Amino acid sequence: MTKTRNIERAGGQMAIIINMKERTLDPNTIHSDDGSGAAIRIPSILIGKNDGEILRDAMIENKKDAEENDELEKDVTLNMQFNLND
Repeated sequence: MTKTRNIERAGGQMAIIINMKERTLDPNTIHSDDGSGAAIRIPSILIGKNDGEILRDAMIENKKDAEENDELEKDVTLNMQFNLND
């Protein structure tokens, strides 16, 4: 919860937490709550290292495209699929 709380305090509207360990995440892995999670008001998700690297690379490429086209910002769209029933 500390990372999500820090992102929220910095003005973030969503937290994507990347597990930087090489191992594959168990699909049943969840964020642990240090007892203060109820105070957090932004959504957050934990993703594996491989998916995090794909996302990071897409954001870097997006920034390069925006700079080359003299755009101040360019939206990044994420399509995420998950099943809460598994």
